[in-house]
Amino acid sequence: MEAETALEHPETRRVSAQHPPVRGIKRVIFSLIPVLLLCGAGEGAARIIYWRQHGHDWRYLTIPFGWKDKSPYGLKNLTVYPSVHKTKTLFDQLSQRELVFRVNSQGGRGGEWVQAKAPGTTRILAIGGSSTFGINNPEEATWPVLLKRELKSASGTDVEVLNGGRPGGMLGSQPGGADALDSQDLLKSLQGSNSWFQMRPDVVLYYEGYNNSPRPYLRRVDWAIARFHTAMWLGQWSRWLYYRSMLYTYLVEKWFFTWIRKQYPLSSAVTYYRAEVQELFHDIQAHGAKPVLVLQVLPYPDPAEIRQANLHDPQAVDALVNRLVDQHAGGQDVPIQEDFRSVYNAAVLIEVARREADAAGVQVIDPRPVFFSNGRLLEGLLHDHIHLTDRGNALLAQQIAAQLRLSSATQP
Repeated sequence: MEAETALEHPETRRVSAQHPPVRGIKRVIFSLIPVLLLCGAGEGAARIIYWRQHGHDWRYLTIPFGWKDKSPYGLKNLTVYPSVHKTKTLFDQLSQRELVFRVNSQGGRGGEWVQAKAPGTTRILAIGGSSTFGINNPEEATWPVLLKRELKSASGTDVEVLNGGRPGGMLGSQPGGADALDSQDLLKSLQGSNSWFQMRPDVVLYYEGYNNSPRPYLRRVDWAIARFHTAMWLGQWSRWLYYRSMLYTYLVEKWFFTWIRKQYPLSSAVTYYRAEVQELFHDIQAHGAKPVLVLQVLPYPDPAEIRQANLHDPQAVDALVNRLVDQHAGGQDVPIQEDFRSVYNAAVLIEVARREADAAGVQVIDPRPVFFSNGRLLEGLLHDHIHLTDRGNALLAQQIAAQLRLSSATQP
C-alpha cells in the first residue's frame, strides 16, 4: 500500500505541475476583463462625444470601426469645399440636404465676377468665413445674395453683392501657421496679383471674428496629428487606430488640442487680430472703398464684462474668458466647456474689432440684438455656434440693409 502510494506521487506531482500555468492563464484572462470593459465603456463614451459635437451624425455611433473616411488625416478635411473655378455637390449634415457649391475663378462663391461695372451701380464685396460663404445654405439663401435683394428692394438702385466668403477664412495666417492655411487668409485675397480690389468694390463688408480665435487652431491640430502619424515611430505604429477607434481618436485630439491652446493663448490672438483688423481697414480705404464692420452673431448675448474689459492686458483677457466659462459652464463636461470657451474667445475678438472700427471712424453694424429675446437666442436662426440657417441669413441681410449707409460717394 505504501508502495502504491509512493508510486502515485510522481504522477500526482506531474498533474499538479500542470495546474499552475492553467491557473495563471485564467488569472490573466480574468484580470483583462475589467480592462476590456473599461476600454469598451471609453469607446462608447468617445463615440457619444463625437456624435454630439458633429451635429448628431449617427455614423459616429453605428459604424463598427469608426468613421475612418471622415479622418482629417493629411489635412484632407480642409479641402472638402470646391477650390477655385469648380462646382461641387455635397450633402450637408446640419441642414440634411444636398447643396451645390460654385466657386468662381476669383475664389468667391457663385458665378463669375465681371470687372466692368455699369454706371450708377453700387458694388459691395462681402468677406468673411464659412458663415459668409454659406456652407450650410444654398447659394440663393446666403446672406450676400439676400442682402442684394433687400437693398435693391429698399432703394430701387442697382446693387451688386459679391460673396468673398471662404470656409475657414481668417485675417492673416496667424503665428505658427502652416502653408496649407494660406488659402483661408482673407488679407492675401485682397492683396497680390489677383486682388479682389480689381473688382473695384465701393463697400467692403467684413463679417467674421470666430475663425481668428484660438478655437479654430484645431486646423493646426489636424496638421500636427498628420505629422505625428507620419514622422514619429509611435504615431506610425498607432495611426491605423485613428478614426477607427474613437477612444484613441479622442485621446489624441484632446492632447494635441490642449497643446495648441497653450501654444496660442487668447491674449496672443488678440494682439495679432488687432493689427490685422487695422491693416484690413487701411487696405480697403487705400483702394477707395468704404470698410464696414458687421458684428458676428454668436449663440450667447454679448457679455457686459467683455465690453467693459481692458483688452490690452493679456492676463486679464485670459482670466476673463476663464471666469465666463466657469460661470456659465462650470461642472459640465469638457466638450460643453470648450463650446462656451470658443464662443467667448470669439466675443473678445469681435469686441476688439468693434473698438478698432470706432477708432478708425469705420461704420459698425450690430445685427445681434434682433437675434435674441430675453437673453436667449431665437429658435431656428443658427445651426451651431456660428453658422446661420436660411432664416438667420435672411434676418442678418435685413439688419445690414437697414443700417448700411450708402453715400453718394459710393455710387460712381
